[in-house]
Amino acid sequence: FDRRLELVDRLPDESISVWASASDLRQLVMNLCLNARDAVETKDHGHISVSLARRGQTAVLEVADDGVGMSDDTLARLGEPFFTT
Repeated sequence: FDRRLELVDRLPDESISVWASASDLRQLVMNLCLNARDAVETKDHGHISVSLARRGQTAVLEVADDGVGMSDDTLARLGEPFFTT
């Protein structure tokens, strides 16, 4: 399957410090990007964006895609421990 994906990054010019393990952050971003990739797998051309911003004293990391989204049943179980799709 040949997927054409466009990855857009919106990263600030200045660094943002957070209290976290670098390896944990790498794993987090990788997992979010892989989930986004899977969400757009049925599209001929998918878009994934990664952004990082400072909001007051908080760093906000966002990974978004233009995939089909989750069903209502999946959304209802989203916070359950050990739930996976």
